[in-house]
Amino acid sequence: VYRRVTMRYALAVGLIGVLALGSGMLLGGLATRHARDSEVTATASKQRKLALDIALAARDAAEETGSERAKQIVLLGEASDALEAQHRVLRDVAMSDASGNDDLRLIYQYLDSGVAGLVGVARDFARDAASPDVSASAINSEAREVERQAGGSFQSRLERAVRLHIAAGAAAGQTIIDLNLALTLAILALLALTVQLIFRPALGPGAVQHMLHKAGGAADIQMDIVFGVGQDAGGIQGG
Repeated sequence: VYRRVTMRYALAVGLIGVLALGSGMLLGGLATRHARDSEVTATASKQRKLALDIALAARDAAEETGSERAKQIVLLGEASDALEAQHRVLRDVAMSDASGNDDLRLIYQYLDSGVAGLVGVARDFARDAASPDVSASAINSEAREVERQAGGSFQSRLERAVRLHIAAGAAAGQTIIDLNLALTLAILALLALTVQLIFRPALGPGAVQHMLHKAGGAADIQMDIVFGVGQDAGGIQGG
């Protein structure tokens, strides 16, 4: 009986351990996914600011001359490079199989042309603004084009991309939470099943009677030993 109970108990504990390990791995995956999604969302949010920085730098460069214009051209170039580099990273995330979000893939297909167009006109403007051969009216016209490319529908699509990244992260996190809940319920069910199918049958009336019988036999043996020792002691004293 004890051996059977021990084997069943070991099996139940092993299954519970496997489920608990799976639950822990899911929680670890949830933490990793949350950190990754937070980083992606923050990067997507920076895209809007970078686009506005490009527009502002172009406007200021058109209005300034000399060293101040050169300073704004440098800022414009840095913002353009950062926008382009971050877009590539975000696009790779959106297009990856792990993302599985068709809306994200579609919005980044639109943003491909938007980013390329904005970065292109910004670099053309920076080149012309730094040249003494380009007229002020032409520079102002190019600055307005940079502002147009950085605003309007481009800003709306960047904002939609941020919302989609947030939604994708929340959906993935909820899936992991649901799986972890299912594993937790499975552990609880296995514990209940362990009590019902392992310990209860093992400690049923027949098992209890058997153990009482063995205990009674052991008590009888102990009494016989004590009684025999007493008799021996009495015989020694009588002798």
